[in-house]
Amino acid sequence: MRPISDSLLDMLPRAGVTRYWLAYSGGLDSHVLLHALHGLIARQPGFSLGAVHVHHGLRPEADQWAEHCAAVCAALDIPCQVLHVQGTTGAGRESRGRGAGARVIRPCRVWWAWAIAC
Repeated sequence: MRPISDSLLDMLPRAGVTRYWLAYSGGLDSHVLLHALHGLIARQPGFSLGAVHVHHGLRPEADQWAEHCAAVCAALDIPCQVLHVQGTTGAGRESRGRGAGARVIRPCRVWWAWAIAC
């Protein structure tokens, strides 16, 4: 079986891209991707990896998730940007939170909702 990082390398666009950003929620899926991309990028000269955590403030533990993401990234020496978004209270707030997150990363090219190149 091929390592996940090798499969990721096949999927990532490389033309004109030197830095990749992971939309990092801190959940299991994005955590696995962070580690896989970290291993992959370390073997690719000229490429770097960063993480973006969108802090929606939707849950009481949102600050702890942001701290968790920053700590995991720091342990891997990966730059982590925590982007705070507002306007996500009331009915349908989860959906509005996703929309707010999408707006803050809109200037970047996004693949599969997790690989971002700016």
